[in-house]
Amino acid sequence: MLPFVNFLALTNFNSLARNSATAQYVYENVIWRDDVRIGFVEKSNADLPALSHCAEEIELISAAPGSDFDLSIPQARQIVGRMVSISLEPLGYTPVRKARMPLQRNLRFFKTAHVYNYTGNATQLIERNIVDI
Repeated sequence: MLPFVNFLALTNFNSLARNSATAQYVYENVIWRDDVRIGFVEKSNADLPALSHCAEEIELISAAPGSDFDLSIPQARQIVGRMVSISLEPLGYTPVRKARMPLQRNLRFFKTAHVYNYTGNATQLIERNIVDI
């Protein structure tokens, strides 16, 4: 996982998240979770926006009392998109187009997000195994 401080340093555009404990929590505890990253790949392989896998969870976290990451600000939503992109890069996925989010209940802020395609150069691999019990 690329450390949050390194993610922030990628571009000055990420500065909105610099002092945000909520943005850091989303980055480290949602975006980089194995089940979420696998979900990103599954959504991408189904030609859906990767973020649709956890958009509702991120909106709930950002709306919680004490949150300091306001998704009503377009820049904040773009930062989340960059987080997704950075988490998919080691798996060999890159953004190819924007698409409307599938209809989900309770989504207030995320209306579009990137669809990703596998383009190779992966440094990580998702393994799934069936084992006898």
